[in-house]
Amino acid sequence: MAEIGYLLTVALVTPLSSYFKRKLKLRTIFLTAIVLCITGCLMAACTLNFPMLMTARILQGAGTGIALPLMFNIILEQSPKSKIGMLMGVGGMVVAVAPALGPTCGRSCRYVHAVALDFRDSAAVPVCFAGVRP
Repeated sequence: MAEIGYLLTVALVTPLSSYFKRKLKLRTIFLTAIVLCITGCLMAACTLNFPMLMTARILQGAGTGIALPLMFNIILEQSPKSKIGMLMGVGGMVVAVAPALGPTCGRSCRYVHAVALDFRDSAAVPVCFAGVRP
């Protein structure tokens, strides 16, 4: 049920990313998406009941709905023409592979460390902040 809330939120927020791109700075949108994902991840890790989990997954969905189209937009606007094909392929691979590997790795981390963290969210934090420059 929480996955349905996540996917519906991603589907609702993704078209809004075009509006955000026109009205806000790229850095502001990017940091907002990352903060939403991290907040949702931490909230999901500390969840006590289903409504709290659903709220956490909705926050994660909002962050993902903003970040996915933004990632491809950044690749197309800021990459050299000779590297666009490779970077779009890597971006597409991440989008395709993360839903399969995330739950698998997340559950194994949960059993090993007794923490309910989703691998793809915790692994995305350092990767995302590596691209932010002051």
